[in-house]
Amino acid sequence: MTSIRRSRAELSEVVQLRPGQVGGAAHGRNDAVYGDAFLLGFAVGLYSIPDVSGMPLTPRAAAMLVDGPGGDHVVAIKITERDYEGSTLRFFEAPALATLKIVQGWDPHLARALRDGPRFDPRGRQRAGITSGLMALAVYQYLHVLTAAAAADWEEVALAQAAVDRMFAAMQDDPGRFADLQRAKYVMGLGHPLTAAVTREHVERIFDALEAVPRAADLDRLVRSLDLMGDGPFHDRLRRMLSNG
Repeated sequence: MTSIRRSRAELSEVVQLRPGQVGGAAHGRNDAVYGDAFLLGFAVGLYSIPDVSGMPLTPRAAAMLVDGPGGDHVVAIKITERDYEGSTLRFFEAPALATLKIVQGWDPHLARALRDGPRFDPRGRQRAGITSGLMALAVYQYLHVLTAAAAADWEEVALAQAAVDRMFAAMQDDPGRFADLQRAKYVMGLGHPLTAAVTREHVERIFDALEAVPRAADLDRLVRSLDLMGDGPFHDRLRRMLSNG
């Protein structure tokens, strides 16, 4: 199999790797870390999520991967850690990672990451990326957040993000661990997760959080997002929560 060498701009298919996922990193072998992704020329995204992997990815370790064989395939690093200053901010600040997107995985930090993103790009471009998890469950609200960020309306970004944070917190059983987003997917009509069940208490916590959202426009966008399917088990209840419902 021949390695396909392409620029970062040309790499479209992405493979995501996190600490503890493969064994080659401990021996400094990027080909073992990237595996088929390296051989096929896929873009590579690094991922720090210690809740799952048991260890965080450090900026120094990421820089070693970027500087090594195949490092030009690395295009982004996703950070899902509770401590912003000890994780996301350090990746933004690392000179060796200055060309990479930094995807903010711990959703309540997104407003700050979006504000910091242009500060750490020499041309003032947005370096912060948005995760697919809660974005998929609050798509209309996050489109609003990204529009406000593009206009540098940071007050609106913070207010809109705070509304999403209520729903995020409602899906946390432990404030120190990531939210169980499967619960919102159940509300959307995507069914129970494969290895667990969503309880009535889980659902009511989400609705309690929605009812506590202070701004009607935020509530409408969150409700429309959760009712995206239009035929989920809570469709009628969600529609009644709309300001024009």
